[in-house]
Amino acid sequence: MDRSLIEWIKKLHLSGLSIRQIAKATGLSKSTIHRYLKDGKAEKKEFTDRQIWEMLGRSLRKRIRELLLFTTEEKGRPRPLSYSQIYQILERELHPNITKARFVKFMNFFVRKTWGSLEKLEEKRRSFKERAKYQTSKGSLKREEKAWWEVDATGYTFKGVQYSILQAVDRLTGFVFPALILPNKSKNAKHYNKAFTSLDVAVYLKKLFETYGRPARLITDNEAILTSELIKRGLKTLGIEIQRTIPGRPQQKIIERVFRELKANAREVLADPYEKTPEMKELWARAVHLWNFRPHEFKHTGKAVPFELAQEYGVAVEEVEQELLEFAFAERFERKVINNAISIDGMLYEFVYPYENAELGRKTEFPRVVAYRKIDNVEELIVCSEAGKFLGTARLITKPHSTSTREDKQIRRELKRIEKRTQKLEEERLELLRRKEELTSEKQENRMVVEVVGFLELAHEGTQEEALETKSGKKLELDFIKLFAKEGDDEDACLQDNRKLH
Repeated sequence: MDRSLIEWIKKLHLSGLSIRQIAKATGLSKSTIHRYLKDGKAEKKEFTDRQIWEMLGRSLRKRIRELLLFTTEEKGRPRPLSYSQIYQILERELHPNITKARFVKFMNFFVRKTWGSLEKLEEKRRSFKERAKYQTSKGSLKREEKAWWEVDATGYTFKGVQYSILQAVDRLTGFVFPALILPNKSKNAKHYNKAFTSLDVAVYLKKLFETYGRPARLITDNEAILTSELIKRGLKTLGIEIQRTIPGRPQQKIIERVFRELKANAREVLADPYEKTPEMKELWARAVHLWNFRPHEFKHTGKAVPFELAQEYGVAVEEVEQELLEFAFAERFERKVINNAISIDGMLYEFVYPYENAELGRKTEFPRVVAYRKIDNVEELIVCSEAGKFLGTARLITKPHSTSTREDKQIRRELKRIEKRTQKLEEERLELLRRKEELTSEKQENRMVVEVVGFLELAHEGTQEEALETKSGKKLELDFIKLFAKEGDDEDACLQDNRKLH
């Protein structure tokens, strides 16, 4: 392109013509005109919200707060300034690279940073009668507390296989954590939560706390896997408050809505012709990624991206030490030490009780202890007294199914399921045999009844014939004679001479 043409385009723009008018006059596209006008100029730098916050300084941030709270009364109602009006007032004091659009976007960050939410700002600058318009409705949840997590499970069918998904969501930011996905062991399972055990939940929560830190509160429903003693004791040890929702009220959790969006995202991934059909875990991970990095309209923050909100506010209150996590979600057993061994789930752990450290100061035959077993290590126990004093460790002396407590329990549960299924099939087999015997017996009885009825009918017919023959005795006698007479003989020839019939 001739440099003279570029200079001419720049002069037209300086004279007041818009990019659209210049493009119409030159026959070039608007993007080309924009690129020529930008040629030779320093590229503008896009500042982040935090950088703009620091660039403003305390005095300018104070002025912005005052302008946001400034109102005038019109028709009996207070009217505040818009973000665009505030930009016009402060334009000369702002960095030249901060455009109006960028400033308006930053104001959402400024409001959340200063007051926590737009709703709280409206409470300060609106009248009592107008506040109701800007308050969260009664049917919605207030999401203003930091590090409140929700945990729930859902089901999903993929490639003919039923899966159970355990998911956690940060209520304030809407950030969705990675999920725990397991295929259902039982076919056509009506309750998908039965695919998980309390150990699965403990492993999942432990992994989240290791990666993201400790939340202030955990909100769950009343499923047995979430209300077990292992989960309650672990959360209490970590200082995490537990909140249970009221049964039959799904509106108490935002995760129900998140599940619908995640499943819609999964459909979008599967419908994309340029995407290869992924496996279940990869599919759900893509659905979670789409949710976390797309903007959503939240009542408490406006339009925002969950990942950016999570970076801004954080999703935890503090980090957790690994040793404390291991102890918090360890299984707890109360056992007796018999013959220097502790028995748990059919496995023996060798442990010599230190009698000299016993509280009673004397030897007891079968002392009671409290044993703790880590989730990921089935070969070792931490042994304490009933009062909580550390006594030592116990080592496994029998061979387990697996080196992991969770895997070992899953194998034992699978064996128990197979045994239960086998027993049920055996009961069904015996029931079928019993029914077969009943049908066979009933068939024989029916056959006997038919035979008896036939015999009685024949007997009845014979009785009728005898009655008729009795009435005609002569004929009966003649017939008898005919039966024994030879061919050609006279009837009287068969009788003696003195008894011949005349």
